[in-house]
Amino acid sequence: MAAAVLAGTVVLIAPIVIRNYIVFPDFTPTGGTIGANLWEGLGETELGQQHGFILGDDKMVEVERQRKGWPADMRLEVQWPDGIRRDRERTSESLAFIKQHPVWYLGVMLGRMWGMLKVAGDPVPYTGTSGINVTSAKCLSPARQGGVFALAVNGLGMIQSVVRYLFLPLAAFGLWRAIKFDWRLSCVLLVTIVYYLVPGTAAHTEIRYVLPMHGLLTVFAGCGFAIGKRAC
Repeated sequence: MAAAVLAGTVVLIAPIVIRNYIVFPDFTPTGGTIGANLWEGLGETELGQQHGFILGDDKMVEVERQRKGWPADMRLEVQWPDGIRRDRERTSESLAFIKQHPVWYLGVMLGRMWGMLKVAGDPVPYTGTSGINVTSAKCLSPARQGGVFALAVNGLGMIQSVVRYLFLPLAAFGLWRAIKFDWRLSCVLLVTIVYYLVPGTAAHTEIRYVLPMHGLLTVFAGCGFAIGKRAC
């Protein structure tokens, strides 16, 4: 199974890598956004902002315009012109700063991990939170925000709120059950979760980036509910 996944990845990605090697003077195996995400991720933090990093594509581009002395009327975008070289410069600057503050940045990554896992309570800055609690005020028109139907909607919202707070414990319990039942398949599913939680928190992240991880955690939470090994 692992060999099939690896072979499929090579077949899917190889044409893009070959195209980049032929077309661009500076070879890049990716789309050239790693540096931008690292740079803007530092711009989320107070320490990063104190050292000139800033969050936002347009703001980052304007900083580069000023540094290079380009005129204000020159067309400038994140990836144009010379986007590959500029992204490598962003990467080098960001990594140099991270190397100077490794323990601090580990704390930043752990905070992002918590934000990606948090599905209940107040939203986390920059990451936000997934979904909203269903209430009659949020989901119904003003004319329907009273009576039995609105009461039923609010009741569903209360149940949903409890389930959201139980989500992570259920997912952890379901993961334990799934590993006992089939550790190989569980590890395949865990690859995506670990990818978003570890490499994915090294740079700027948003809740929309981690929806696949939440989908897989829901599968493991279902294993926590399941009755019997075969049901999981």
